[in-house]
Amino acid sequence: MTRLSPRRAALQQGGRRNVPGLRQRPRPIGLHNPSNLPYDGADYFSQHTQQWFPSLWSGDTTIGPFQRDTLVARIRDLVRNDGWASGAVTRVLDSAVGVSLRPVSKPDHRWLRHVSGNSRFDASWAAEFGSFVDAHWRNWADDPARHNDTERQLTFSQQMHLAMRHLLIDEDCLAILPRMEDRVSLGRGRYATTVQIVDTDRLSNPNSMYDLDNIRNGVEIDIMTGSPVAYHIREAHQADWFQAGRSVTWRRFPKEDEYGTPLVVHHFERHQAGQHRGGAGIFAPVITRMKMLARYDTAELDAAIVNAVFAAFIETPYDPAYTAEALGAPNASTAFGDSPAGWGAWDERVAYNEGRNLSLQGSRIPMLSPCAPFRQTFSPPCHSRLERSRRHSSLRSRGHASFSHASLSALWRRPCQTGSPPPQRKGTP
Repeated sequence: MTRLSPRRAALQQGGRRNVPGLRQRPRPIGLHNPSNLPYDGADYFSQHTQQWFPSLWSGDTTIGPFQRDTLVARIRDLVRNDGWASGAVTRVLDSAVGVSLRPVSKPDHRWLRHVSGNSRFDASWAAEFGSFVDAHWRNWADDPARHNDTERQLTFSQQMHLAMRHLLIDEDCLAILPRMEDRVSLGRGRYATTVQIVDTDRLSNPNSMYDLDNIRNGVEIDIMTGSPVAYHIREAHQADWFQAGRSVTWRRFPKEDEYGTPLVVHHFERHQAGQHRGGAGIFAPVITRMKMLARYDTAELDAAIVNAVFAAFIETPYDPAYTAEALGAPNASTAFGDSPAGWGAWDERVAYNEGRNLSLQGSRIPMLSPCAPFRQTFSPPCHSRLERSRRHSSLRSRGHASFSHASLSALWRRPCQTGSPPPQRKGTP
């Protein structure tokens, strides 16, 4: 019988762990997770990700008909009722669109000379042609009679202002380009082309049906290439009860005519390949947090109002019976009831202090009873919302705009509810 050495016997009985003096092989462990996965974000057993299992959505299913309407309605309500959201949208509109949009007509005369072989396409021709196009543009876009607008209400710059607002809030904007031949006459419109901004809520599937292979949330596409070919638009908004008949009637608008002239312009921010509709505006990533901040701010204002109503309290060590007796009433029910009987001592005290207007720097000093301390209420400073917004919501909104803390603080400032000064940092005077 072969006698084994102690090292080999321990190796056969308990494996490598029981062998004395044998160096153990380290277990492979990642930087932050014990699962040794290439990415910590894919760890199934981490404390922070073990209950985080979002679904994979395509570009069209992410913004479905029902999710889109709910999200857009909430964002619009936020913009209507929250000063921060409304100010952010206004700031972007003023910066991007402004008062007027002016085109820069600079034709590529070098390419025209190369294609046509005509040497007259030079820089002087390009400058002259650009001035000519700009003059005709101003005549159409800034028409005082608003013949550029199908509804004859807005100039072209104002239409783009409205379209940009839809893009920020709804994440898509829609316009149709009807030709109004009857408006072209002497003293009226000079061009038949008009622009009509359409509410994106009206772009939906006919009869509110589910998405199909060739139609996605109102956009009819070519199933082979995925390119839009037509748009299905309600004749009236679904909330217009006075146009109930037209609100359940859809009209199909081709994207372009047989000559390639655009008939519908649909623009939205694409965040995923295969997406044909928008619906998540710039406040979609922070809508829940902004709603919570709005509720917190309302609760803070309510607390400040309550503290303003109850400005101060007088504490006394006596119970109601002794207090009633001190006020000259036979019992507490008489002193604190509806009957004014028993308030003689209190009236005498008021009459005594009425002629003694003791004050300190304009503040009245009341005369209290013995052993009755004076306690003043305290309201938190009013600028706490700005500090919370700096910490919790930077409003970096999907590439549309990036707001700094200084610009956000200038959007909406509410006055202080109390006279307390703002807190100062340590080391500052």
